[in-house]
Amino acid sequence: MRHVFLGWAALCWALMGVAPASAQVTISRKYVEGEERAQSVDVLTKQSLTINGANIETSSQQNMVVRAKVGRRNAAGELPVEYAVESLQQTIKAPGLGEVSFDSVNPDKASESDITPLLKAAAQAKWVMTLDREDRVLSVLGREKAFEGLDDKQRETLKALLDPELLKKQAQEELDRVPSRPLKAGETWELEETRRLDGGQSLTFTRRYCYVGETEQDGTKLHRIDVTATQVVLAIEGGGAVAIRLVKSDLKPVKSSGTLLVDPATGWVVAEKHSTQIKGSVVISVAGQELPTELDLLIENSAAARR
Repeated sequence: MRHVFLGWAALCWALMGVAPASAQVTISRKYVEGEERAQSVDVLTKQSLTINGANIETSSQQNMVVRAKVGRRNAAGELPVEYAVESLQQTIKAPGLGEVSFDSVNPDKASESDITPLLKAAAQAKWVMTLDREDRVLSVLGREKAFEGLDDKQRETLKALLDPELLKKQAQEELDRVPSRPLKAGETWELEETRRLDGGQSLTFTRRYCYVGETEQDGTKLHRIDVTATQVVLAIEGGGAVAIRLVKSDLKPVKSSGTLLVDPATGWVVAEKHSTQIKGSVVISVAGQELPTELDLLIENSAAARR
């Protein structure tokens, strides 16, 4: 692992911007009471799964616009931030499902499928993230309310994904990507970030971040942070109608790159792009039968602030 780290450090230094090596900056995230922010997020996934020689390909392309409104701190210093989905467009292709398209602007024109009610509910989601006096995440609540109209089977499918403790953990992980301590160009740090999937599956990434320095975009000075995934761990929880158990996993991020651009005045990430390709072999046990599989998964996402 030593040569990998040195290679990353050398790349990080090579990409440093105009900030001198001795200079330090502190990026402080500011929450202005009553302020509203919106973000447009695009996520593309392509998966090729080979099980016993049979290839299964799936893909998903999603755009979601989410608006956040900062509330007012109470006497204990707690600050609520209200979130609401403004729009959602998604196209999913999968064997047995065909192609499903959904647009919240015209929800009645969505493809007929078992997952369409879930997409319609997701487009109505609202939740509240509450921060403590030090702006650490206390809770993320309310997201499950949009899905109360679904049937029992559909709600059970989403139960793990909407777990309040998981949502709290993920919200804090997102904030931790930009540390509030003094940083100098070339400085690196690592974080573990977990993304839970359906079917009791989750991927935990180890990501290495590097503060590159100041950069300029459209005449605006921004802080640049580069990021790459160095490790990924697959987990599968038991339960469900079919007993699935993870026997062995040898997944690796074979390609990974990403960039965060941070507003120095507010400490908020105003734009970001990530691309990670995961490959490797996995052995799962289904109802007691071991199945060797090969996975090739591409995840690309980008986000940008908008009015």
